[in-house]
Amino acid sequence: MFPHCRHFGVISCFVVMILSLSIARASTQEETKQITENKSEEGEPLEISEAEKLETVVVTATRTERLLTETPYSTEVISADAISASGAASVAEALAYNTNLYLPRTFGGVGLEMQGLSSEYSLILIDGQKVPGRVGGVIDLSRIPIENVERIEIIRGASSALYGADALAGVVNIITREGQKPLSLKGTLGLGFDKSFLASADVGGRYKNVASKLALGVQTSPGYDLTPGDIATTGSEYEQFNISSRSLVDIGENLELKQRTDYLYRDQRAVEARSSGAVFDRANRTETFSFLLEPKLRLSNLSDLTVTTSYSLFRDQYLLDQRKSSTLDSVQDTWEHLVSGSVQWDTQEWDSHRLSVGLDASYESLRSERLVSGVGTRNRAAVFLQDEWSVPFVASLSVVPGIRLDYDSQFGTQPTPKLGLRYSPWKPVVFRTSYGWGYRAPSFKELLMDFENQSRGYVVAGNLDLNPEVSKSFNFGAEFTLLRFWKAGANFFYNDLENMIATDLVTQGSAGGANKYSYVNVGKALTKGVESFMQLPLWTFGYLKFGYAYTVARDLILDRRLEGRPKHRFNFGLKTRVRKTGTELFVNATRVGERRFFIDENLDGVLDKVDADAFVHLDLNMKQMIFGQYGIYLKAENLLNAGDPDFLPIQPRTIVCGLSGNL
Repeated sequence: MFPHCRHFGVISCFVVMILSLSIARASTQEETKQITENKSEEGEPLEISEAEKLETVVVTATRTERLLTETPYSTEVISADAISASGAASVAEALAYNTNLYLPRTFGGVGLEMQGLSSEYSLILIDGQKVPGRVGGVIDLSRIPIENVERIEIIRGASSALYGADALAGVVNIITREGQKPLSLKGTLGLGFDKSFLASADVGGRYKNVASKLALGVQTSPGYDLTPGDIATTGSEYEQFNISSRSLVDIGENLELKQRTDYLYRDQRAVEARSSGAVFDRANRTETFSFLLEPKLRLSNLSDLTVTTSYSLFRDQYLLDQRKSSTLDSVQDTWEHLVSGSVQWDTQEWDSHRLSVGLDASYESLRSERLVSGVGTRNRAAVFLQDEWSVPFVASLSVVPGIRLDYDSQFGTQPTPKLGLRYSPWKPVVFRTSYGWGYRAPSFKELLMDFENQSRGYVVAGNLDLNPEVSKSFNFGAEFTLLRFWKAGANFFYNDLENMIATDLVTQGSAGGANKYSYVNVGKALTKGVESFMQLPLWTFGYLKFGYAYTVARDLILDRRLEGRPKHRFNFGLKTRVRKTGTELFVNATRVGERRFFIDENLDGVLDKVDADAFVHLDLNMKQMIFGQYGIYLKAENLLNAGDPDFLPIQPRTIVCGLSGNL
């Protein structure tokens, strides 16, 4: 382990303890006052539904600020309250409680599947900016900390008309928060029975026209092993440190300036064992740095101009050290840089129209020993236009056409249109439908890969003749609200994917020789299904939530199911809160149906169908408030101990106890 990481852990733990002790104060009178203020004259429930709390402004669906209930596209929001209630320690854990998302664990980390499409087809953003660092097509969501997250917005369906490449399945936008109160302090400390440790603290404040927030966090885990009979380990032990700052400055009445800076360091270690008998110590160190500067100018009462500039760096250091030999040792150092900028002009509602016009530009580079030339570069530019038209002669009907024209220095021009409709015949019922095109340009590794695995006898080569993957996506959804608190909804989807990139055997190795594989456009796939939910209030105590997702995902060329996609997913959630005692309870159970894989089990060159068993993942988080501002919590994950080393390498049952406090 690295000494400075241990120091960070000790220092952060000390900071959190001091903060927690310093902010403890009796607040019974204040809490009673808040309860009284929150209770309506009609005697409505104090614990309103999440959607009611989120009569909120969202930005992802249209790249402009809109109320959640008014968005033209199917949009879900995971609020700060929901994140806190679940006890999630990372974005991956927060998203795992959504029935409409599936988070498989791969060698690249915890990925995200939306609507039956794998991780490379979902765009992950932080405050509207692309997150770098895909490994095997996966942005590892477990490395994104949660302590500074205000909410997570999820848009389903192709969104390339606004965001360009990689948004074929949808967009997940992680919105962080600035300081709003004159002074706020918050700290969390947790210790696991497996010797895991987490600590986080943030301090924020607002003075006159300046608001800012500083947050830091530390996490450590001893890893885990689902096959204790051998020397290899399943889950890596790791240490992680992150620090971030947010600022918002109001410069006069018509100009505001936002700043965001993030740094994250993660060190993972594990042991690998090969069938040849070779044993390896593996170390994987990643660093992520990002900076954003965004001035927003109010041109008039009817229009705004927003300029965004950002820079992101992702560094991945990978070390494979063979025990008792150096023959198969490997060291890889990968640097990924992303510089981007955008200019966007938005109008307020004017003559039943809201226009958004923008320009995007980016420069991306990747330096890695696995690339033929060692370096890959790409320039992109785009113009997009969207019009939200409130049809005057049809009440509560909005039509939202949009189009984006992307230029890629490697693949030329790509148009991606989209059309959305929102119709509410009466207030409790909302229908939404959308149709859009999406595309994904091949990655640098798919184009320029040059990798040989000597111990396993294969070579992977890139293919400069690859074409972008393209899709056509259709979504239709309906949401119903009864008595403001009983909610239900369903969304039907259909995605048609062409030019799907897959690996294919190019050259069969001779006796003792290595097989050569490359990437080719051989695939054509479709996914279709339905996602649904129902939320029932428990009067003043919370709510029950049920979800079900049915997905059909097929490879049309090979005429078989896409690997690893479950057809059925069920979800049950319970959130309760007893204000008089300050007790909170969160329970979430997710059942994931069987998944199909294709593996050459007999080593005869023929892939065999293998169905992984269904499993249930059960989590619980209990919290007891003390003196109003202290919270003691008990978090139990994977209570039923689901998992296996082959198809479900997830962490076994873990229990964490902790303390939190805020002012």
